[in-house]
Amino acid sequence: MRSVLAICAAALVLAASAGDVESRPSRKAHKWQKAHYKSQKAQKAHKPRLTPEAQKSQDEPDWLVSPPPFETKAPPPHWTSFYFGAHGGFAWGDTDFRAVTGSSPASFGSLSPQGWLGGVQAGYSYEFGNKVVLGFETDFSYAGIDGTAASAGGSALLVESQTEWLGTLRGRIGYAVDKFLPYATGGLAIARNRSHPIGPGGERSHDDMTATGWVAGVGAEYALTDYLTWKAEVLHADFGKSSYLARFPSAGSTIDTEERTTVDSVRFGLNYRLN
Repeated sequence: MRSVLAICAAALVLAASAGDVESRPSRKAHKWQKAHYKSQKAQKAHKPRLTPEAQKSQDEPDWLVSPPPFETKAPPPHWTSFYFGAHGGFAWGDTDFRAVTGSSPASFGSLSPQGWLGGVQAGYSYEFGNKVVLGFETDFSYAGIDGTAASAGGSALLVESQTEWLGTLRGRIGYAVDKFLPYATGGLAIARNRSHPIGPGGERSHDDMTATGWVAGVGAEYALTDYLTWKAEVLHADFGKSSYLARFPSAGSTIDTEERTTVDSVRFGLNYRLN
């Protein structure tokens, strides 16, 4: 009986010592957790307070945060494009009539017709890397360019001239400066002219002719949008000399006539680019 009691007492002593060993690390862990909590609380106390927006941005993951806004500058227009449009303007010119008598033509009339014109145009431009722009343009204009004047030398004759329409086929070369394109232009010109030397009694000698010549000028184009451009140009057209026979049946006379016509114009227009 005594031996049994001795064995039980020894078992109790061993169990108590084992429990004491297990409790020691638990107390140390508790002390470390308490110290860590106090440290975190002190760090939070020293942090600056954030606005709700800043706190929200800080709490959001990087892939949800919007990038900072930045300004973008639109690139300059590229002038490479087909285009078409319409134009209108004012024109004036000079027409000289000469009576051809042998080798010495004698002037019997000169006038300066003027009037309006309007029509359509189409063309193509190509811009190179150095900002040089090459292209071509063709246009057609209805016109009301006319005038009347008394003949020279005291004659009873009058002279009358009218340009009904004209067209051009021109090359263009310019230099692009952002939205602005100044250019020079030149090429071929064609026009329908009606000339009327008017004899005694008001008898008209009608002569309708299609004259050809050259045209040259300068202009500028400005890009209003990516597709719409505004332009202005000044052109000079020279149709050279044309010869015809002026007939006056009632007077029984004819005059071998030589005519020279030039037309200057100022035009304004709009183009639509097919870029």
